[in-house]
Amino acid sequence: MWERRCDDSTCSRRRCVSHRMHQLTHRFREQARSHIFDRISGQMTKRATIPFKSTARRDSS
Repeated sequence: MWERRCDDSTCSRRRCVSHRMHQLTHRFREQARSHIFDRISGQMTKRATIPFKSTARRDSS
């Protein structure tokens, strides 16, 4: 198979697209990492605010 040599504009465009894709995926990875922490901390606060239901019967006197 033959390889096509890229001129300066083609290589520059490829580098630009590659860099942009890296920026986009890196942002999503960082965002996912922070959202995982938010989800865990949110579940912890929900558990802390759930009222305790007593299983003991109340007297109807």
